[in-house]
Amino acid sequence: MKSFHYRVAAEHGIHARPAGALTKIAKKYASQITMCCAQRICDMKRLVSLMKLEVKQGEEITISAQGPDEDQAVAELAAYIQTHL
Repeated sequence: MKSFHYRVAAEHGIHARPAGALTKIAKKYASQITMCCAQRICDMKRLVSLMKLEVKQGEEITISAQGPDEDQAVAELAAYIQTHL
């Protein structure tokens, strides 16, 4: 299992546009990918699940991937998050 921790810097947190982009990236991989924020967990391959986390600016998130392509999945998601959030 690979994980990545990040404190969201984006003023509006994870709203619809970045959530859609993150879901699109997650769906490319066979691994199970989750996001955890404030002790709540979602399946990153499901947009509604990700939106229900309601991640705000300043909150810490943890992206975890488990599966055959976990390294690539976490690396691509981390790169997107660090650039856009």
